[in-house]
Amino acid sequence: MPIAIADPAIEQSTYEVEFTFVDEDGNAVAPDTMTWTLHDGDLKPVNDQEAVSIVTPGQTEVILLSGDDLALAGNSPITRYILLEGTYTSATHGGGLPFRDQISFGIEPLLKI
Repeated sequence: MPIAIADPAIEQSTYEVEFTFVDEDGNAVAPDTMTWTLHDGDLKPVNDQEAVSIVTPGQTEVILLSGDDLALAGNSPITRYILLEGTYTSATHGGGLPFRDQISFGIEPLLKI
């Protein structure tokens, strides 16, 4: 249901992940409910960003990550994942339909001098 394009983030900077929700016919739709969780490669939540609720989700949403959300343990690029979960109403199939999806993005390390 969500569509997003995510360029790499820079280590401990600020990063926006924007996504748009569409129904089974490709029409933009706002979810009825929605939460998101930021995971590392081991599927552990990062920086207490777990089941974060978006109170009134819209057709397009932005998740803003920064600082420790984008921290690295070493000097190698890594991948992070945002799990999106919620419900939506379909013009064809009715309401209360669940959705789950994930968005992945890389984090580029800064050159250490």
